[in-house]
Amino acid sequence: MTRTKEVDTGIIDLYIARGGAARRLTWTRRDDAPTMWSPDGQSLAGISARWSPPDRDDYDVVLWDTATGIPTRLTYTTDADLSPEWAPDGQRIGFLRQWKELERPASFCWIRPAPGQVPRCIEPQNAELTNIAGWIDAETVSARVDSLGTTIGVVLDVTTGQWRRRDARLDRGPLASPRGEAELTARVGSPGGPRSWELRPTGRPDAARMLVASRPGHRIIGVYWQDRTAWRPFLDSLVFTNASATLARGGVMRLGVAGRDGHGQDIPIRVPLDWKSSNPGVLRVSEGGTLEALALGTATITAEIPGWRQVSTVIRVTESIYSPLLTETWDDTWTSRWEAAGAPAPRVVPGPGGIRGFLNNGDGSYASGAVSRQQWDPGEGLGLEAQLLTPVTEAQFQLLQVHLVEPDERQLAAERERGLGAALAPTAINPAEACGVLYPAGEGNLALKRLGYTHAGSTRTGRIGPWVRRADRWWTVRIQLLPDGRCAVAVNGHPVWLSVMPRALHRPWRLELGFAAQRALMLHGPMRVWRGVPTDIDWSALDTLNGRPLPLDEDPAAR
Repeated sequence: MTRTKEVDTGIIDLYIARGGAARRLTWTRRDDAPTMWSPDGQSLAGISARWSPPDRDDYDVVLWDTATGIPTRLTYTTDADLSPEWAPDGQRIGFLRQWKELERPASFCWIRPAPGQVPRCIEPQNAELTNIAGWIDAETVSARVDSLGTTIGVVLDVTTGQWRRRDARLDRGPLASPRGEAELTARVGSPGGPRSWELRPTGRPDAARMLVASRPGHRIIGVYWQDRTAWRPFLDSLVFTNASATLARGGVMRLGVAGRDGHGQDIPIRVPLDWKSSNPGVLRVSEGGTLEALALGTATITAEIPGWRQVSTVIRVTESIYSPLLTETWDDTWTSRWEAAGAPAPRVVPGPGGIRGFLNNGDGSYASGAVSRQQWDPGEGLGLEAQLLTPVTEAQFQLLQVHLVEPDERQLAAERERGLGAALAPTAINPAEACGVLYPAGEGNLALKRLGYTHAGSTRTGRIGPWVRRADRWWTVRIQLLPDGRCAVAVNGHPVWLSVMPRALHRPWRLELGFAAQRALMLHGPMRVWRGVPTDIDWSALDTLNGRPLPLDEDPAAR
């Protein structure tokens, strides 16, 4: 690809040259200037002034169809958008915007490579941007800024606008190589003087080599990298990480998407995805990729980086699934359903209203509790509802916990052989494979005001009022493991927390109870476990909270 300035008009047009033969690609009365091929070599980015008023050069970023020369306009303003450069991972195009309608310094902006995108723009902190020379990696660009009257080369973070100094006074560049391992720069010894070009490893001005013209008396006007399509790892495909072929009516599922390069290695997704359902009346999808099954039928769900890559899957909405798995009233046969362990040993005692409950009986020295003997497939969703009593009076050694867990069965077996019991094997429970709650959320007086929500290796906490510590009243918790692997919690019938990240569900899960009740009647009361996702609670209402629990200063049942 070349660009030629027509002698008679002063207009720049594009040509494609192969084997010594050139084919003219554009025929317009305004400038067309290419800058860079996409990482996969399939698209050509550049700028064009063809939409500018006759007396202005308000360049826009474009993509060219190299067969027809037809441009696709990506930016639509009266500002000047210059030096578009494709990010090495392919997901966005960065460019320099010179604002003409706003009193704003020049910005680095980026868009996804498709029409209709809203640019995201930043300015360097405490400096004025003067040039964009190319991406160094997927998060930083090589640029020039003016700081205190001095032009310097910098590495600019495209998210924060922070920069670090790279070298002294520059006239051109640095121009990053296709693989990002080297760069070209031009200096001037004095204003208006001749340029001297240097080639150096990226970030190594001490290893620079001067470029010399091949013939005496000649001087180097400009230097360009010959191969702008050399292979670097880029996002070559999108894949769903937890897509299911079916979803029960009334159910919700957040789809996970990952990026892969041409060798199947992970590439981070750095831009928002666009989501679309072919049949929103059957399966609705949110901006964040959360599905809501509304009616029986099928729909194709598509996730896309516009202008770059997309992935689709067909999902069928089936009848709602609800299948009881366990009903526990803590009668005299409870040990046939639970493996209990600890010293002091757990036992079953009456609570308020004569309702029997499981007392973990732990004294704080060692954890005490129980794990269900049964294990259940969570693929279609797995949930439980339990009555709890938490009359906490001290800042430590009083802790009630209820978790759905995916244990390491081999570790559990080893603990049984050692005679420790399943509930005394915390190493057998991978924290990343748990979904549940604990109260208090830890030790200390502040923890008494927090309810802990556990999922994916971490615990979030939310405010909870003193009502939870009443000794004369049970409260109810529902824990729902959704088919997408997210964890949801409701208290006294009101949804309060939904985890963010979806995850694949592979092995069977169990139910675990514990862990300390020194001088307190900390009880797990009647409970039930089911397969599926009951439709009486709308978990999607929590989707916009991004993992933040709702406060429980007042008892939700009293609202």
